[in-house]
Amino acid sequence: MSTFAPINKNYIVDQDGSVPFTSPAVIDLTGPNASINWQFRWDQGVVGKITWFASVFFEPFVWEPLVSCEPVELILDSTRESEIISLPSNWLTAGFIKFEYVPVDGSVGLIDAAIRAVPI
Repeated sequence: MSTFAPINKNYIVDQDGSVPFTSPAVIDLTGPNASINWQFRWDQGVVGKITWFASVFFEPFVWEPLVSCEPVELILDSTRESEIISLPSNWLTAGFIKFEYVPVDGSVGLIDAAIRAVPI
């Protein structure tokens, strides 16, 4: 049984959706995790793509967008205004995780995200 409590916190608040950005912190997966989830909420005018990256190396990190040939991406557009992403289990053994957001020209509005990590 795990002695670690789940992490459940606001991760991004009022991020400008018109400019590219990288997640505010690299997630360290050196401890075992049962799941890592993000819930994103964005304004109607936000249009772009969030891509997750993993690295086994650290200092310097070597970021890869695929783990076992499996990408994790989220498209933000006007067809919805929120979504939950749960990393596939093969990503949870990578070591370190981050994501990058790239807007489409004309994207406008704010992005919020919460993270929930559940240790084993």
